[in-house]
Amino acid sequence: MKLRTRRRSTRLQNYDYSQPGAYFVTICTYKKRFLFGQIVDGEVQLNKAGYLVQSIWESLPQTRIQRRRMLLPKVIGYFKMNTAKRVNKMHDMQGASLWQRNYYEHVIRSEDELLRTRKYILNNPARWFEDPDNPIHTS
Repeated sequence: MKLRTRRRSTRLQNYDYSQPGAYFVTICTYKKRFLFGQIVDGEVQLNKAGYLVQSIWESLPQTRIQRRRMLLPKVIGYFKMNTAKRVNKMHDMQGASLWQRNYYEHVIRSEDELLRTRKYILNNPARWFEDPDNPIHTS
């Protein structure tokens, strides 16, 4: 029998995650597989699955989330469930794991922190060749 270890929460204690705010969220694919495109000349080039995931992410504000206060974990769960169903259907792999369990999140609490986070996100693809998860580093 496999026992699951309890992961340490990165969430702020006593913070109301349903309140409006800015959050930096990192979600990884299962086993860090490369499924949504590639990096070419420091730019992200999405494939069909990548565009599908992007469209679901961008549609989140128009979904049922507007009608009720949604905690961040519920939003991420909704996103993961819907992307997994649609990407797995696209590849005829119903039930396959698409995402790693859990996610990393950080509450952005100042304008300066928001600007630094945006800069990090914009520059991240250009640093792909330095990333230890890049397959070129495994031989």
